[in-house]
Amino acid sequence: MLAFVGLLGEEFAGPFPGWLPEKCALAGMSREPLGNLRIQDAHDLCIGAHMPIVNLSPMMIILLAAGTIEIVTTLQKVILGWGLTIENAGEYPGRAEFGGFLKQLPKDEAAFELIKLSELKHCRLAMLGFGGAITQAVLCANGFPWIY
Repeated sequence: MLAFVGLLGEEFAGPFPGWLPEKCALAGMSREPLGNLRIQDAHDLCIGAHMPIVNLSPMMIILLAAGTIEIVTTLQKVILGWGLTIENAGEYPGRAEFGGFLKQLPKDEAAFELIKLSELKHCRLAMLGFGGAITQAVLCANGFPWIY
């Protein structure tokens, strides 16, 4: 869900100079007004750029992080001794004692199942919305709201 927030941040606030390589961070900044920044230009420039400290592009770092998460979660599913099964997938094991946030979850199992289902539906809806926004950004030459 934060991907859409990042997309809007790139569109309105612009990139973060100093953190990314210069040609990646300033992608599309010469266009006036800033609302006409094309998202795919920033993407294309960030693929070939290298960060100052590590000699990797920002896109490669994202790919390595996502790959690491996928490997760890897949190992938990494959190796049965690690405890992740289809039955307990999506559980919140520490909901009773984890800080103050998870204590607000309902104690009733039926209400808790409704919360889990709502979370799943909203995440899928956010993925569809982000995919639609990216598709519109690539298809049209305008900035936000990405319409012709």
